[in-house]
Amino acid sequence: FNLLNDFSGLKYIYFGSFTNLRLEVILLRMKLMEKAVNQRIKSLPDREKLGFFSSKQLKPLTELLQKIEFWIVVNTEDDKHKLTEQLGKSPLQFKSIVFSLTEVKAEVEKIST
Repeated sequence: FNLLNDFSGLKYIYFGSFTNLRLEVILLRMKLMEKAVNQRIKSLPDREKLGFFSSKQLKPLTELLQKIEFWIVVNTEDDKHKLTEQLGKSPLQFKSIVFSLTEVKAEVEKIST
């Protein structure tokens, strides 16, 4: 995953380009990342006590991290459909958007014309 920030600076996105992986491996990586983010959120009160930030910053920081999104790129539209279906059956806490390489290519072509 790569950590991205939108232009507002108020939204964080974990971007995963998983075109070389099987869907079950992608789903596993997403669940592991979800677990890591949740553990980081749970550690915030301890970090505040250690002086990493003030008590006034705890709530906004927690809210910011709870709004993290996952953007995932897979090979085909079929892979996108299958992964989206799996996420529907077993949703993650964080918003997840799946893109196919076809969609990415189309967006790049729009920008370059």
